[in-house]
Formats: sequence, structure tokens, C-alpha cells
Amino acid sequence: MDRDLNKTTTRIDKTKQRKANRIYNILIVIVSVLILSVAAFIFLGGGSNQASKETKSETPKTEAASKDDNRKEKEKAAKKNEEEKVDLSSRDLESAKESDPDKVTEVSDNDANVKRAYTNESWKPVGTTQQGEHTASYDQGSVDWKEMEKALAYGSKIDPANLTVWWIENNGTPNSAVGTVSAKDNDQAYRVHIEWVDGQGWKPVKVQELKVNDKK
Repeated sequence: MDRDLNKTTTRIDKTKQRKANRIYNILIVIVSVLILSVAAFIFLGGGSNQASKETKSETPKTEAASKDDNRKEKEKAAKKNEEEKVDLSSRDLESAKESDPDKVTEVSDNDANVKRAYTNESWKPVGTTQQGEHTASYDQGSVDWKEMEKALAYGSKIDPANLTVWWIENNGTPNSAVGTVSAKDNDQAYRVHIEWVDGQGWKPVKVQELKVNDKK
């Protein structure tokens, strides 16, 4: 009798122990899940805040860079406008360079220092950035002076970048001039006669190939 009672008690204790173990396991799982949830919240929440802070900190830098780019673009545009006031448009220069060399006409010249003189009916005005009534300017560095240099280079067929201007002066009328030029790498000098065409700029009308550079 006592033996049966002891067996029954043992089974009850084991059943209670299993139930207790199961409860403990469930509690452990719940606690683990809570711990993982809290850790995940802290980690993900902190990362989000950090990313937000980094985004906020980078925003002023981006705006500053944008303002700096805008300032540089404005400065570049202003510089370009200033250069265009002095330099002739590429369209005008390319049009001028299209003159047909076969249309050169030899002309007589009584100057003892002239080897040959010629004109070209295809010569065109080299263009201008000037507006309003034109007044010839013989001040080096002026817009008119630089445009005269373009016409002298055009008539003498010398690259403007390789041009040496020895002399430019009035040629008898307010809208005519004459200049003596040569290439930087060549001693051959040319006396180029140019005339002003309203709204279109200076145009070569005669070139004299000199024996000696009389303005050197």
C-alpha cells in the first residue's frame, strides 16, 4: 500500500516538475524575445537618429556648395561677356577666313619699298562688337585697336596669335587706317590698308608686301 502511494506521489511530482520546466522554458523564451526586441529597437532607433543627424549636418554643406557653384557660374559668365566685348565672334572670323585666295588682284604701286601690292575682292569685314557711331581709336588695348589688329592679320594671312603689330595709324580719313605687321617667326613685313564698314567692322582693302620693315 505504501509502495503504491509512493509511486503515485513520484508521478505527481514528476508531472509538476515537467509543468514547471515548461513554464520556465516559456518564460525564458518570452524574456529572450523581449530582450531582443529592446536591443533591436535601441540599435535601429539609434541608427536612424544618427542617419538623421548626418543628413542634417550634410545639408548645410550641400547648400553651401550649391551657392559656391552658382557664384562661380556667375563669375564665369561675367568674364565671358567681357571677353566677347573685345574678341570678335567666331562666326565672323570663320566667315572672313573663307575668302578665296584665287581672287587676289595685283595692283601697281610706286613705293620703292614695296615688292608687290594686291587686293582681294572676296575680303569681308571681320565683324565688330561696337555699337552706335564709330570713332577710330589708336589706343592700344581699346576694342577698336584689337579689331583693327584682327583685320590686319586677316589681310596679311597671319595667325592673330602669331601677329606682331609694328604700327597702326590713320590713313587719311576717319574710317580708314593702315598698319605694318609681320609674323613673330618671320621677318617678312606687310603694310595692310583697312577701312571701316558700319555695323560690320574693319575690312582689308589693300596689302603691300614690303622689302624692308620701315617701322621696325
